[in-house]
Amino acid sequence: MNVIFDYPDLWLEAIRGTLILFFAGGAIALVLGLVIGAMRVSPIPIARTVGTVYVNTIRNTPLR
Repeated sequence: MNVIFDYPDLWLEAIRGTLILFFAGGAIALVLGLVIGAMRVSPIPIARTVGTVYVNTIRNTPLR
């Protein structure tokens, strides 16, 4: 616990950086998901194909 109280400015900077990365990543994921989702239901065949290939590629990629 001494580390937290000894370096509060460093902890606040780390929390700030973490929150910025968290919200930036969420915003990017939201935009990417909306674009790919719109492509999947698009009446344009090439857009639908690209969206489907992207989703199937990401879905079938193993985590390890």
